Amino acid sequence: MLTTEAKCIEYIHSLSKFGKKLGLANTELILQRLGNPHKKLKFIHIAGTNGKGSTSNMINNILISHNYKVGYYTSPYIECFNERICINNSLISSEDLVLYTNRVADVLDGITPIEFEFITAMAFLYFYEKNCDVVVLEVGLGGRFDATNVIDTPLCNVITPIGYDHTSILGDTLEKIAFEKSGTIKQGSKVVISPAMSKVCIPVIEKRCSETSSQLIIPEKKPENISYDILVKNCERGEDKIVDELVGIMIEILSVKSKYVRIGKEKYPYELVEKQFLKIEYEHILYILRCIKGTTSKILNVKAYMLAVLFNAPNTIDSFYQLEVNHDLSVWN
Repeated sequence: MLTTEAKCIEYIHSLSKFGKKLGLANTELILQRLGNPHKKLKFIHIAGTNGKGSTSNMINNILISHNYKVGYYTSPYIECFNERICINNSLISSEDLVLYTNRVADVLDGITPIEFEFITAMAFLYFYEKNCDVVVLEVGLGGRFDATNVIDTPLCNVITPIGYDHTSILGDTLEKIAFEKSGTIKQGSKVVISPAMSKVCIPVIEKRCSETSSQLIIPEKKPENISYDILVKNCERGEDKIVDELVGIMIEILSVKSKYVRIGKEKYPYELVEKQFLKIEYEHILYILRCIKGTTSKILNVKAYMLAVLFNAPNTIDSFYQLEVNHDLSVWN
């Protein structure tokens, strides 16, 4: 029996990071012993390489803004372990972390899960027992054999731009990596991919969609020539401190040639920050600001968001305009 949050986190981190063989068997068996909570939940499943975390975060906030009770599963964490499992931007409590760690540990007889399998099972049980309307589920690594891929057909599959990552596991070409990530697509899925997806990846995703009778949606990219003055004008109308600080950071990035740029309590080399920042279209920044305006959760602080923006350079925002127009989850079934 693990009695404290610290002991639970220590136990979880003591589990192996990678298994001896790929597969979903461990996760499926653990969940079966827990009553298959994942089969009683609705999911939006997000895979990809670039912008996956920030895209997941924005979908999460869009759904919350429409009064859904939203589970959010992400990795890695920024400040504390509890950030990985949230409901409506509230982190899992210390008490619940202890409770659900023990609940999962109690059914492991004969099973040796890796860390991500354990946390995934714990998150599914937590979201189910807390009666979440929908779960925004971020893939950990790859997709086809990722522990999150035990779910049935989600409300929507999302694949952000695919690049070279974990090539020793996923393959050494974009086509091979796309094959692994498109493995999250289930029978009869609705699949939204970034309009910035690499051209060599699209045929791989199209093939998977054809095999599973899934609908592939590639939104048109709608670039707008939004000047920096308009960006500042729109942002300064907001009273939220997060927006104010974001505007200040943007002004510093674009107008002050200093050696370092301060984001929260951290300093980053100006050239690196400017290079990353200038990848992002202004319309995307405006959309990010609209999504996060008014949030107060610790995980959604300025530092976290600016790091997400600067170093993930999200370019999949257009894919989710439809969520604001069509936010009735029942029509996605």
